[in-house]
Amino acid sequence: MIHPRVRKSLLSYGLLMPAFIVSTALIVFPLIVTFSNSLKPGASMNFSKNWAIPYSFSRYKEVITDARTWMVMLRSFVYLFGSLFPSYLLGLATALLLNRKFPGRRVFRTLAILPWAIPGVVASIMFVWMFDSTYGVMNFILTKLRIIDEYKLWFYDPSLVMFSVILPTIWKGYPFFTISILASLQSISLDYYEAAEVDGCGAIRKFLHITWPGIKETSVLSLILNGLWSFRVFDIIYSTTKGGPNEATTTIAIQIYNEAFQYFDINKASILGVLAFFVSAIIVFIFYPIMNKETQL
Repeated sequence: MIHPRVRKSLLSYGLLMPAFIVSTALIVFPLIVTFSNSLKPGASMNFSKNWAIPYSFSRYKEVITDARTWMVMLRSFVYLFGSLFPSYLLGLATALLLNRKFPGRRVFRTLAILPWAIPGVVASIMFVWMFDSTYGVMNFILTKLRIIDEYKLWFYDPSLVMFSVILPTIWKGYPFFTISILASLQSISLDYYEAAEVDGCGAIRKFLHITWPGIKETSVLSLILNGLWSFRVFDIIYSTTKGGPNEATTTIAIQIYNEAFQYFDINKASILGVLAFFVSAIIVFIFYPIMNKETQL
């Protein structure tokens, strides 16, 4: 006779098992194929023949010691940090604003999260139009404000193009922070703010001693998740610059695509994919203790 509590647990695990098996297969199998192809020099797009190629680490040294690989990685981190922290600050400011009571707040909350729902390709096309060197509205506004003297080639100038692809990433990414932080703000009791008012605390002290402790756990987790997403962004960069000009916006995601589907070097693409995987894992291992510490406080 099975105990009712044990029977209930077995039923729960049984119901979860199909979804667990499918999810594991969709995650584990691609990882196995990627690691396998990274160890097979000369691997082709014909995966059925790749199993016969002997394993070798010969090309790992070639890729890791290649200065171009680390330039690509450097651009990836420039893109990552250039978009991550501005997105967070903009999302934090928007969340603080939308947490206040004012007429039409629900409408503005809906409008604030719209960029997150728009596909990256569509967002990229909009920014390409706005920053066009001939008829772009941003060039027109900036020249009228005398911020720039002449129209800029935003997506063609190597010194400006990284900034130009970071902007649509910020615009598309900040609603994620807005939603996450706003949810945390809603859980903070208003009694704390009323007590702070009585004690004569200003806005800065309220934020540091009430608001920030209530949102810091969510902030750290959101930064980790969004950082991982930004590190592998492909659609925004490829649809605007394809990694150019002169590889100025060739990040690790773009380089993997080029190696696999332009040069048909699936072995090198897999090695870069493994490298990106380990870099992402290192980022998580660095920030996870911080998140874990915040959770225990």
